[in-house]
Formats: sequence, structure tokens, C-alpha cells
Amino acid sequence: MSFKAFNNVHPNTDKHLTFLGKNKRSQSALEYMMTYGWAILIIVIVAVVLYSMGIFSPSSFLSFSGITGLSGFQPASAACASNGQMIVKLSNSLGYQVSVSSINVTTSSGVSVTQPESATLNPGQTQEFIVFGICPKTSGSSFSDTITVAYTEPSNPIPGPYSLSGTAKGTSTTPAYNTFTAYNLPGNVPWTVVYAGMNQTTSASSMTFVSLSNSAWQIYPVTVNGVTYYPIYAAGNNISAGYNLEVDFIPMRNLWLSNEGAGNVSMIYYSNNTLALNKVSGGTGFVIVGTEPWGIAITPNGQYAYVTNNGGGSVSVISTSSNSVVSTIPVGVNPNGVAITPNGQYVYVNNGGGYVSVISTSSNSVVATIPVGANPWGIAITPNGQYVYVANDGDNFVSVISTSSNSVVSTIPVGTNPTGVAITPNGQYVYVANVNSNSVSVISTSSNSVVSTIPVGTDPLGVAITPNGQYVYVANRLDNTVSVISTSSNSVVSTISVGAVPHGVAITPNGQYVYVTNTISNSISVISTSSNSVVMTITGTPANPGGINYGPLGSTG
Repeated sequence: MSFKAFNNVHPNTDKHLTFLGKNKRSQSALEYMMTYGWAILIIVIVAVVLYSMGIFSPSSFLSFSGITGLSGFQPASAACASNGQMIVKLSNSLGYQVSVSSINVTTSSGVSVTQPESATLNPGQTQEFIVFGICPKTSGSSFSDTITVAYTEPSNPIPGPYSLSGTAKGTSTTPAYNTFTAYNLPGNVPWTVVYAGMNQTTSASSMTFVSLSNSAWQIYPVTVNGVTYYPIYAAGNNISAGYNLEVDFIPMRNLWLSNEGAGNVSMIYYSNNTLALNKVSGGTGFVIVGTEPWGIAITPNGQYAYVTNNGGGSVSVISTSSNSVVSTIPVGVNPNGVAITPNGQYVYVNNGGGYVSVISTSSNSVVATIPVGANPWGIAITPNGQYVYVANDGDNFVSVISTSSNSVVSTIPVGTNPTGVAITPNGQYVYVANVNSNSVSVISTSSNSVVSTIPVGTDPLGVAITPNGQYVYVANRLDNTVSVISTSSNSVVSTISVGAVPHGVAITPNGQYVYVTNTISNSISVISTSSNSVVMTITGTPANPGGINYGPLGSTG
């Protein structure tokens, strides 16, 4: 019977046919269940078994449960991680500003942990807190805990203290973790990381947080016996799950610069943000190295400087304590860019012949040679030490080297004649200066693809990024300017006039000053990042200063 015939039947007949249709569909469904029911049941049983084994258990996030009670901090929730950490989310629903002084968690078995806090929550503000050593460490174990928040109301006539309690119930899960590892701090010195609003301080070399998405982090300077150690990678956003961030703490120390025309390396004393004499202590005032010294990189502990001799096919190793060359390492032809891994174990050197030499700092010898593109120039290493980004000036692409295999794992097309390279402190983006495109390419390290192209001045060369990751400083060689790029908008927000033919760029660990070598002026421009203006010019440097380095920042070539 056609569909058109159904449209012409009597209404009562239509209802009868509908009823018959329903009976037929029910009968078909019953037959289907009888035929395939056992198979479906088996699949369900297998799924339950696999879930109980943890196969389908989430491993990259936590399972949050609502907290009953805590009427002034709703919505409130908590989650337990299998490393013993409890994450407590609180929203200020009291209608006025509160200062949280501590959070106590008491388990059903009577175990109690109080975590001191110092957090101000405005009305409607939500913040995450961490309580250590309270959760069951077996994934899937249940918890039922009383959570008590102690707080004050600083703007009210009666500020308190007050407290509110609630109950959280759930199961402990296995999340991903983010690890922060500190290098070069004196032994048994406490250092502090704030991740997702959670403070943690330790004297150990590393600390681990439960990975939470879209969470900011901050690492604070440490002062020991009057000496302040600054974290090179000091702030960032949105660390991916499982990220291991290696942090180099270095004190305010001297800048080193290579002088291509003079065949030497000089040092500039740095004290209280003022620069002193342009010479090393004693001797001639300079360290004689090979022909046409170009790039320069300092080991994370500050003990050695590695200098590429572009005209000599070698790398000079300078002891910063004696200001003398302690080793000369043959590499390829026309070496230029140089960078050192965050752990200080390896030095990566670009050679004009189209490959990268890998030097072991323990033996000061080449342990690997990696083919890349034509005329590799700038080079930089990700903060976690896992990848090396090399700008190939002759091929217009960037090679990505895996440090675990010392092989190229990706090739990224960029602008014309890429040179300088710098990586954001959180390791998420690479900024590459394209000399003949008058632009900067922005590469996402997650996809290894260009996500933005920023017009800058003429002949951009050196690149450096502030420790907080907010700004990129680019030396424009033929404009005699420095472009300042905001990483939030990927646009130029300021242009600063400097000396003739600016080349290298270095930024102090506290992010307050930028140093730019002016190759033809034989000078260094000192830029204040607060005003984006030149506040000092150091003149009388040896001929053609190029590379400059303040610490383990790599070399822009």
C-alpha cells in the first residue's frame, strides 16, 4: 500500500492502522532483543569489567563532587587526586569581600589536615585551593570529608574570624600532573610556585601539581644571603597536562657579548641595574677567542660561556670565574647560533654547512651531528629541554629537533630568510624573525605550525622574550629600531630607536631591562621595559658587538 493511500483512509481506520503499526514495531523490537540481547549483555559486562580495571577511568582530569553546606561559598566542589592532594573550589557567594585564612579537611576516620591560606575573594570570585596529604592514594577509593573554611570579612565592622563547614563525598582519581623543577638554587633553599591559585613551597628540587586546564602559574624570585635568584621562566598560562617545566634560577650577574670585528668577548659588570666598566677583571680587559665570534650562551649555573667562532669553525669555552678560554671545540663551518639545554648537559650549535653539532658539556666534545636545512642561523631550546627549534636562513623553514633522538621530527615553513628564534617561557609559542620578509612568524609548539605573522621593521634579526612571556623584543637591523610585540595580541605595541645596525637582544631575569648590541655604532642600548625607552647607551665596546647573553637564554644568532 502506498503512502498516498494512507492519507485517504477514514480517521478511525487511521488509528487502527497506527495501533497495528505499534504492535508490529514492538514485536520487532522484542525479536531483536531476543536475537541480540545476549550479545548486548556480554558487551555491558565486559565494559563494567574494563571500567573496574581502570581502562576507562579518566587520567587527564579530576572528578569534582559538590560540597554540601558551606552556604557562603557556593557553588563549592572538591576532588581527590591519587597523590594525596585535594583540590577545593570555592565561590564567594557572601556578597562582600572575604579573606580565606585556612582550609581544614577532616576525614570520616578522624584524620585532620589544616592548610594555611592567604587569599582574598571578591563577591562572585571563584578560586581553587589545594590541601596536601589528605586524599586516599588508591584511585577509585571513596572519601567523605568535612571541609571547614576559616575566613575574615576585612571591610565589615565586625571582621571576624568566621568559619563555615560542609561535606564532600566522592572517589579519588588519577589525574595528569605538572612538574616544576628548579636548577641552580643553593641547597636546602625554599622556593615557591603558585599554580591555579595554589601555593606550594619546598626545599626539594621539584614540586608536582595536579594538572588543571587553563590555569596560570607564577614562580617567585628567591633571596639567599642578600643575593636574589631570579627564575628565567617565571610565568605563563595554560600548561598542557603532563608538562614538565624546568626553571633556571640565576642571580643578577654580568652580561657577556661577542665582538665579531675584534675577535674577542667582553663582559659588562651589572650591579643594582647600573652598568660599570666594559672589561673583565685584570689582563687586557677582554677574552681572546677565535675568528669572528658570533653567538654566545651561558650555562645555567653561570660557570661557562660557549662562543661560536663563525670564521674559525670552532666553539670557545670560557670559564667565567677565570675569564679565560679553557677549551676549543672543532665544529662545522661558519658556526653561529648556540643554545644550551636547561639541565646544562648539552650545547647545540648551528653550522653553516647545514647541520647542528651537539656538544657534551662534561667532555666538551661533539657527540652528535644533525642534518637540518641550508644555512641554519638562530636556535632555541624549549623550557622542558625536549625540543630544539632551528631557523634555516637558506631554506625558509624551521627544523624541530627532538633532544631524545637528536633527529629532526618536524619542518615548518616560515618567512623569507628566518634568523632569530625565541620561545615563550611556557613553551607554547616560538617567535622567528624573517629578515627579508620584515616579519615575525609565530609557531604553535603543539601543532608545529605558524599561527600568526607579525609585520615589524626592516631586516629583523635578534629576538628575546620577557620572563613573564608578555612581550617580544625584535632588533630591526636596517631600521635601527626595536619592535615590541605583545604576545596577547601578536601585534607591535611600541617601536624604539637604538644605535646603528642592532643585532643581539638580551633581557634581564627580572624583566626590567633589555640590552641591544649595535654592531656599527659599537655600542649597547639599554631599554627600560616599563617605559620602552632607551635609558642608557654604553659606548666604546670593541668592534662590531653581536651576540649578547645574560644567562641561559640561548642565542639569537
